[in-house]
Amino acid sequence: MKLAPYSYKAAYERVAELIGYPVERSTRIFAIEGLPSAGKSSLASWLAWQFGMPAVHLDLFLIPGDIGKIAWRESQITEAIKGRVESKRSPFIVEGVFSFAVLERLGLAPDLKILVENLNNISDDPLVDMTRARCQDPQFLKSVDLTVRWSDPMSTAEEAKLAFQTSLESWRP
Repeated sequence: MKLAPYSYKAAYERVAELIGYPVERSTRIFAIEGLPSAGKSSLASWLAWQFGMPAVHLDLFLIPGDIGKIAWRESQITEAIKGRVESKRSPFIVEGVFSFAVLERLGLAPDLKILVENLNNISDDPLVDMTRARCQDPQFLKSVDLTVRWSDPMSTAEEAKLAFQTSLESWRP
């Protein structure tokens, strides 16, 4: 595992186990959801880098609109996600607010649902109120397989120790 916040470790281990890494590369769908600015894209990008798999960032498909409403270019999302599933290629990640719902709407069940919580998340994004209710709903929380909680990368002594050990390992001949 390359340098990352300590809280990413559980996600790394679950993804590695599900795809059979490093021996296999079975097709799996990983969904990452959370509040705006919680760190979903950071986790998705980091996992994609670790395992050499693509990530579909739902923010790229958002249609600007009224405050408090959210809409996507659905035909393009369908093409991006269903095409990957039908081709039986490598595992991939779908991340964004309401990513679980988007996959459900496409008739797809992710193999791992990850909720990202940022304890220092202070955002004036209008989507926060709408998504906060969803992310705190007991039914929604029951559907989550793994929660990644973090404040800031390397913010605790344990994370700093891990970072130091990881950096030493990368310098060893």
